[in-house]
This record gives sequence, C-alpha cells and structure tokens, in this order.
Amino acid sequence: MLRSSWDVVVNATASRPDLVPLDSLAARISDRLWGYSPWMIWLTPEEPEVVDVSPAVNLSALGNIALKVNQVATEKSTLQKAAEQARLTVIEEDLLSYIFDVVRPDTPSDTMLKLLSTPQSHFIRRQPGPDDERLLPETVVKSLGVPSSVISAALGGIASKLDLNSGT
Repeated sequence: MLRSSWDVVVNATASRPDLVPLDSLAARISDRLWGYSPWMIWLTPEEPEVVDVSPAVNLSALGNIALKVNQVATEKSTLQKAAEQARLTVIEEDLLSYIFDVVRPDTPSDTMLKLLSTPQSHFIRRQPGPDDERLLPETVVKSLGVPSSVISAALGGIASKLDLNSGT
C-alpha cells in the first residue's frame, strides 16, 4: 500500500470508524509504521501482542476527558510519571500527550503571566470544551495519523488506567 493511501483511509475513519475495525491488521500496525517512504512500511512486534481489555470510548468524550486531564495534571512531567505508572501503550501515550498539549499549551510568557494574574485583566485563558476544534475526531485522527477505532480504544485505556472514567 502507498503511504498516501494509508493517510486517506485513516482520515476517512474520523467519520466512518468501521473502515478500520479495532481487531484488523490495519489497526494493529497503526503504531508500528516506520519511515517516510512512499510505501507503507511497518515493524513487526518482537514480543507477542497483549490485547488491551479497556472498553473503547466514543470520540465525542474527548472534550470531557481533556477537561479531566486539565484538572489532574498541572505539568507535563506529572502526567508522564502517571502515564509510566499506568503502563500506557504507545498510542495511549501519544493521545495523552496530544490532549495535554491542547489543555496546557506552551508555557505563557512572563508578560502574559503578569497579565493573567492582574485582577483588572480582561484576558481569559481559553479552556478546551467538547466543541473545541482541536478535539474533533477529524483533527485528532489527522494529527495522530491513527484510525479512529484505535484512538477510541486508546481513549478508553487512558480513562480507565488514569481513573478518569466518571462521567464519560
């Protein structure tokens, strides 16, 4: 398969998750792609595959989970430690990092911090919500380059392993 064809299939899964079922070969290799060749090349795993039993979560829950990540993790190092302890998969780590970058963008400048801490300031820090375009399935699928079925399973894994399940 050509790599560009893979990208077309992956992007189409944002609106049609059934194109790449979670138990398919295409879903299983989505975190094993290698290089930037015109051909789609993937690495075979060195150890037997471990099936994750976390239930898949509808991608419409991304906004709610992003808000919970925002409440739980004040800095990336805290989140990374929690991810290591929870033994997240590669895709779960990538998705969690993406969500963290949405809810906690680059550290604001000193000037912006002063403005934000000033009582008279009219600046409002933007909080992600369920309708945030960065958390739309199409955007996440395209950004991560992974079929939506895999992202749904990873979202379920994150919610379960980091105990973010309440209300999703």
